[in-house]
Amino acid sequence: MEYGKKQTARAVATVVLASVLLAVAAPSKAAEAAPRLMEPRPTLAAVASEKVEALSNESLAAAVQAAPPAQTADSGGFFKSGKGKAALVMLVAATGLTVYSKYHDRVKSVIR
Repeated sequence: MEYGKKQTARAVATVVLASVLLAVAAPSKAAEAAPRLMEPRPTLAAVASEKVEALSNESLAAAVQAAPPAQTADSGGFFKSGKGKAALVMLVAATGLTVYSKYHDRVKSVIR
């Protein structure tokens, strides 16, 4: 019986040692590969300004004129739209069902 406990303890120690070695080795390997992965990339602003500079003034003017007009502030809120009204109805129905089921539950328990 004593032999089985020693064998189990040795197996557990081996697994723990292997886990520690992998935990230590993995970050050091990642650190070696990090310099080539951490090359600076151009920022979004730099890329966008390059694209804008590449466009001609005529194409920019045409794009501005073809853009749809922005919605005004008095166009109405979300809850005045059809989707907003549907969301409110579903919210009220779910709240009502929750309250109803709390007080009309068939399970009578000391915990509740």
